[in-house]
Amino acid sequence: MTFIEIADKIFNNSNQVIFGTNDNWQIDVFKANWFTYLDKPRPNAPGLYWFLTDSNITKIERPTSLPNKGCDFEITTKNNLQIFPNYLLSELNVNGLKVVYNGHENNVMNRVRQHFNLSNNNTGALGIKHYKLLSNKNWVLKYFTTKDIGALGLDNSAQDVILNLLNSKTGRSALENAWRIKNGWPILCKK
Repeated sequence: MTFIEIADKIFNNSNQVIFGTNDNWQIDVFKANWFTYLDKPRPNAPGLYWFLTDSNITKIERPTSLPNKGCDFEITTKNNLQIFPNYLLSELNVNGLKVVYNGHENNVMNRVRQHFNLSNNNTGALGIKHYKLLSNKNWVLKYFTTKDIGALGLDNSAQDVILNLLNSKTGRSALENAWRIKNGWPILCKK
């Protein structure tokens, strides 16, 4: 399998959880008990993840509560629109939702929690909960970790290759970029 084929297989077999669609953000989003309540596996392992939304985030102003290293959606989208022609940006639409960010981490649960909660000035992350106007929009987190390897339906040899990639920062980065090569650059990604 090529990197692109592996990245596709992972994306297409990812877990997904819905959040948002409320007047306010839920306080327990991405905490262990939230995954348990949703009867979803906790992503506390190495893997890849994607944030999708139906919101037009290109003109959302930076909230005053957003920490210094939080993602300014308006500036980031403006910068990416200047760098990338439209055909290089991700237009991948999954049930009416567009992929706006993808990433990888050694512990996916910790990282997606940072992207949602971001409460300090030392960590670069999206800081989604600070964008209160987006709480009533449809959001989905797709994630795939080493714990989900059986969902791919591959033989042991192929599973071992993918596990080695997911357990390595370099391997995860290769898969993240392979996904972007096929599907385009997500509008909120900076690197």
